[in-house]
Amino acid sequence: MEDKELSFEAVITEEINEDKKIYNATCEELGITDFGDTPEEAIENLKKGLELLFEVEPSKKELLIKSKPIMIKKVIL
Repeated sequence: MEDKELSFEAVITEEINEDKKIYNATCEELGITDFGDTPEEAIENLKKGLELLFEVEPSKKELLIKSKPIMIKKVIL
C-alpha cells in the first residue's frame, strides 16, 4: 500500500484590521481561511479548524491526501 500523507500549501496574507496587523492562512484546496497575530499562529489556527472539519466531514480529507514523493531533487537548467 502506498504511503499517503495529508498536506497542503498554506497561503499567508496580511491585512490591517482596526489599526492592527493580522495574518490570514488559507488552505486553497478546501477554501478555508483562519487568522492569527503571527503567520505561525494563523497556520496553527487553520490546522485546528481543519481537524474540526474532518471530524464532521471525514470525506474532505481525500482532497488533501497526496502520495509521498520517493525523491525530491532540485534540477538546474
